[in-house]
Amino acid sequence: MEKTFVARPYAKAIFDIAVDTNTLEDWDKALLVLENFSTHPDVIALYENPTIDNQEIVGLLKYLLGSNVTDEQKNFIKLLIYNKRLKSLKTISKVYTELLNEHMSIDDVDVISSMELSDDMKKNLQDKLKKKLNLNQVKLNCIIDEDIIGGLVVRVGDHVVDGSIKNNLRQLTTYVLN
Repeated sequence: MEKTFVARPYAKAIFDIAVDTNTLEDWDKALLVLENFSTHPDVIALYENPTIDNQEIVGLLKYLLGSNVTDEQKNFIKLLIYNKRLKSLKTISKVYTELLNEHMSIDDVDVISSMELSDDMKKNLQDKLKKKLNLNQVKLNCIIDEDIIGGLVVRVGDHVVDGSIKNNLRQLTTYVLN
């Protein structure tokens, strides 16, 4: 994965612009569009083709992006292309999201379950996490991993609560064997 020291200045600059222009959510959405766009195999092949100069790449990408992003966001892509940082866009987007969440007092919580959680389960889990951990806002990142068999694994920052059946079986096995 791309080192964040390359991505952080770009993400911070975008974040500062977004705060000043009150476009935090717009940039968040645009970065996802740009990230998906920049990881497309055809775009990567175009970007890595040494026979096509940066100006042609920028022109083509601006045309292809059309009205999906603003002129300011297209200029951001241009900057990344000219600075040979288009491949850093995924990390830039990740760092921007971290800055946005911190700014909006949103805590990212990874929830690993063996099956998809219903909307009611997600809402209930968010409410309980807010209350128990004294969090302002919670953004759940739901991950399905059938290997945990059942239960949940919850990660908030560096803290992990493993309530999975797989973990319970592992602990039971260790207890019985010792």
